[in-house]
Amino acid sequence: MIKIKKVLSVVGVSFLAIALGGCSSNNKSSNSNTLTKTELQKKAFKEKYDEIKLGDISKKGVGGASITETTELLGKPKSTKTTLVNGLKIKTIGWTKKSAALVVQFYNKKAITKTITNFKWEKTAGKLTLKSYNKVKENSSYASLVKKHGQPDTLNENIVMGKKNKIAFYQTKTKSKSDNNSNRVTFVFSDNKLVSKTKAELSK
Repeated sequence: MIKIKKVLSVVGVSFLAIALGGCSSNNKSSNSNTLTKTELQKKAFKEKYDEIKLGDISKKGVGGASITETTELLGKPKSTKTTLVNGLKIKTIGWTKKSAALVVQFYNKKAITKTITNFKWEKTAGKLTLKSYNKVKENSSYASLVKKHGQPDTLNENIVMGKKNKIAFYQTKTKSKSDNNSNRVTFVFSDNKLVSKTKAELSK
């Protein structure tokens, strides 16, 4: 079994590297409630992301989708690289669709983390403000968050010691204090219950 200290390092590196890339984009979402052709393509991309089965990192990814299964689902990847993270050999494979990007990390040839980023499409009417952020309570579900505020701009998922974790990052459709594009909100879920949240530059 992999030591949990190493497991957490892998999860942290995978999410932070991708999230920072997503923050740098200035792509604008549609002002219409009807999805554009590009948004429909990204929606289909997200549905394929949802199909990717993850294995438990602490069990060397057993049960996760294989590299072959994932490439058959998503097609030819945009990028592939192999790195050592705290002694673990991790293969990172990436795909893109319009401005959206999807990255899957494999250990022991099995999918252990997946991240989809840079959606930046129109959210629901419930814009994230400081007031609405404060109303998102501990132990609330991921589904309730999406119903109220729409899909996140970045979503990272993994399974560690049997717990299914999600990290949801919002930047578009948040009301910021300034125009420096630094407004952002992050919610962390474990087994579909909110365990932590952070914010920056939110207005009332």
